[in-house]
Amino acid sequence: MTRAYDNWGRLVGATLKREELRRVAREDSLSSSFASDFDLSFRLNESALNFQDMGMSFMEKEIIEATGNFSKKNLIEHNVSGFLFRGILNFREVKKSGHGSIPVVIKIIDLRLVNEEAYKSELEGISKLSLSKPGPLLGHCWENETVKFIVYSLSLLDWNERMKIAIRVAKGLEYLHHCNPPLVHG
Repeated sequence: MTRAYDNWGRLVGATLKREELRRVAREDSLSSSFASDFDLSFRLNESALNFQDMGMSFMEKEIIEATGNFSKKNLIEHNVSGFLFRGILNFREVKKSGHGSIPVVIKIIDLRLVNEEAYKSELEGISKLSLSKPGPLLGHCWENETVKFIVYSLSLLDWNERMKIAIRVAKGLEYLHHCNPPLVHG
């Protein structure tokens, strides 16, 4: 039994070290502005896409302001399809309605890292798939040639919802720890 826990400890230690190295690599590769130094080898034919389901059109300066110039403290996630940042968006329509500002999640798609077909298919499916989105779609920004922005409303969870999620996760972990045969998870 002790040997199993010793192996478990080494596995956890190696996993934590790997995640720390990934975090450091992401921070080092994250530039202060995504709008500079990008070279696009293809011209995306955006006129073929249906933008009626893409919400409002935002200006790039609104996106930059909302994310604090893409501050590392606002970075939520970086994966193969782009970056996710949290922010507070102050835009015209919100100011007119009297709300002032709203919390948002902004997905940044770097077209030099994502091929044209993957980008098109993400845009076409964005209004149809609710499970893969961080929240309700607010709009987009296509001003920049090489970097595109998709803006979602940040869905904040109340404490009851958070507690329900935590309990479900705990039950899932309990199952993984006590099932036979045992499962390795990360």
